[in-house]
Amino acid sequence: MFRQLRTVALLVSALLVLSAGAASAAEVVPEAETMFLDLLNASRAEEGHGPMTMNTELSGIARDWSHVMQAEDRMYHNPSYSQQYTGQWEAMGENVGTMYWPGGQTQQMVEGLHDAFMNSAGHRRNIMGDYNQAGIGVVRHGDDMWVTVNFLRGEVPAQDGGQAEPEVERFESAPSGDEAPAEQPEERPNADKPYYSRR
Repeated sequence: MFRQLRTVALLVSALLVLSAGAASAAEVVPEAETMFLDLLNASRAEEGHGPMTMNTELSGIARDWSHVMQAEDRMYHNPSYSQQYTGQWEAMGENVGTMYWPGGQTQQMVEGLHDAFMNSAGHRRNIMGDYNQAGIGVVRHGDDMWVTVNFLRGEVPAQDGGQAEPEVERFESAPSGDEAPAEQPEERPNADKPYYSRR
């Protein structure tokens, strides 16, 4: 069966804010993940596409990847996403993004990132794609939010509400090799407001 892995990157902002003393670890924000899924499905419904269900395994992969990006202060696609997922799949996609918003509330940041994805042709194509599942990982560190949205078309795992399937042969595939362009430092016009930039 033909498989595809479409990768698209979005850089909303990668401004690192350092404070005096030790930096705390980024925290997973489950309510933001739920908000993202609701916004994704609402956008899909507006254009006549069916909803995606949250895939627990994909969300774990997405969370891990958001932690990696935050720890490295660098946004890029997961080069082994398709190998990390243990279930069967027909198609995969991935959107990654980050946002810096001084004092921004979780809902504001989620809505800002979702709007940025929807205003980017490649990211919108993933959101409106022929997928039935999503795995979403959101981590936050201070005023920075990092998100990975993994898209998948395939059988819904039993733990996520699907039917238990008999053991079948598993196919392996490498990622498409699409990568985000190298990040370039940018002058930010006003560090007190959210800043968006796309590559």
